[in-house]
Amino acid sequence: MEKILRQCYKERKIIANTIVFQNRIASVERIIKNGTFDETEWKRLTNWMLGKENKDVDDILIKLEEDFCQEDAEFTIEKNEKELKILVGVLIYKYSKKEENYLLPMMVICEYHSGNKVISEHLYQLFMRYIDEMRLSMRHSEFVEEINYSIGINQLKKNINEKKKKLEEEGTSFSYSETEIDSMVNLFEKCENNFNHIMQREEYLFGELNAQKEETEIAWWLLNEWSQSYNCPFSALKIEEVILAVPVELYKLSQYTLGPYAVKAVIYRGVSHCKKRTNSISLDSFASVVRDKVTELKLIDIENMELEQVQPILMALKCMYECKEASDEQAWQAVFEGRGKRKATDLKMSVEEFAYQLYLELELAYIQAEVND
Repeated sequence: MEKILRQCYKERKIIANTIVFQNRIASVERIIKNGTFDETEWKRLTNWMLGKENKDVDDILIKLEEDFCQEDAEFTIEKNEKELKILVGVLIYKYSKKEENYLLPMMVICEYHSGNKVISEHLYQLFMRYIDEMRLSMRHSEFVEEINYSIGINQLKKNINEKKKKLEEEGTSFSYSETEIDSMVNLFEKCENNFNHIMQREEYLFGELNAQKEETEIAWWLLNEWSQSYNCPFSALKIEEVILAVPVELYKLSQYTLGPYAVKAVIYRGVSHCKKRTNSISLDSFASVVRDKVTELKLIDIENMELEQVQPILMALKCMYECKEASDEQAWQAVFEGRGKRKATDLKMSVEEFAYQLYLELELAYIQAEVND
């Protein structure tokens, strides 16, 4: 952890020595170990770190200050605010790994990728690696091959039958001995162990089958170069329509909450089908072209999506959906600016990065829905 802190501090031009790093690490580890915050507080801390929320966080920040003061009596929220945002980022990362939480890392990734570089580049890379690891582990879980027990049921049957035959010849009634009953109980236990092993293997193989199914369907989708959303070749669409269709269709092909490990490469490849290229796309021009597809045909269930401020593209589409009855087609922009604290014209990216940002936002939306369920 010290290496991570040193990299982040250097990037933000914060001067600290070994003692400071040791103190901060001790505080971070204690906060994670003690479960100082609940899920709601962690989410508020994430929004605060991203500059999205200042209300209802004072009590949380005071708790943080108290914890860091145990190792550093001079630590304060005001004096160490720049450093505190790095420490909160590290805490969120550690908490997410411990709890296998995808929501908070995806919030960080969406916000950073959309252009808000309020967190350290090194922290962003940490969150990206964690999500990539989760993409892989969802599809290829570790399977530990267990010893297949030889339960010896045939030998036990043979012994019992021989005993029965002998007793019958002697004219004596048969009864199970304590030793034989113990042997049968032992056999049942071995049967149960084998059955559990078979169930685990079945679950593992089912997961592998799903992963293979996903790979095959995505590969064919890319080869076909056909948009299921618009029912025509990608090459026949406007670039804005391609940017909408590729992330939406790719997510529908995914078998898991998080998309495949190669999601960025697949997005880039999908967008490359469009022959009508342009250097960059702005949020307002994108929204104006896909308006009807979103508001009338409901390619995305935008009406029921619960969104965060870190999802500017989906937020714009939701505002547009809510303002679909307005006489002014640009009325949604005022609503968007009020919610997102940014202008629709300010978000501008390359075609590939825009499509990738939309995919990240879709992932976050469905993770949020999963958490709420």
